[in-house]
Amino acid sequence: MSDTSFKTYIVNLFAKKLWPWFKESIWPLLREHVLEIVSWALGKLKSGFKEWVETRSKTQQSEATHKAEEAEERARSANTEAEKETYRAIAAVWQEVAEKFRVENELLKVKLEEFTSQAESEILEKVRASDPTIDTSADRPILLLENKKISVPPLPIGAE
Repeated sequence: MSDTSFKTYIVNLFAKKLWPWFKESIWPLLREHVLEIVSWALGKLKSGFKEWVETRSKTQQSEATHKAEEAEERARSANTEAEKETYRAIAAVWQEVAEKFRVENELLKVKLEEFTSQAESEILEKVRASDPTIDTSADRPILLLENKKISVPPLPIGAE
């Protein structure tokens, strides 16, 4: 049997016997493993970003609250009524800023949760829906994966 006919035999064996077995028996296991890895990675990204947002928001809110407290302290120790009113007004502005940060950060957390949950769902569904097939109508088999055509590398038979 020549190298060419042997390669053709192997390709046909793979495409007609091994590939259906692979898709039915092995691919579901691999897909599950890929789903686990993707879920883990998305979870890490989600928790890391969530932690960053929470730290950032707590810092902003804390800084604004601290500035409000400083202004209130200056108002208490002010010598004139005008000076007291100025510092009370400054304190009120910083309290508003702190509250605005709190509200905006709560909204940001909700939006972040919505976005990441939707993205995770779409990514996992894309992996679940993947269904690779082999086209053997050409000289060399072609792996069809979604809209991509990937030439299967030649067998290394006869190569040294």
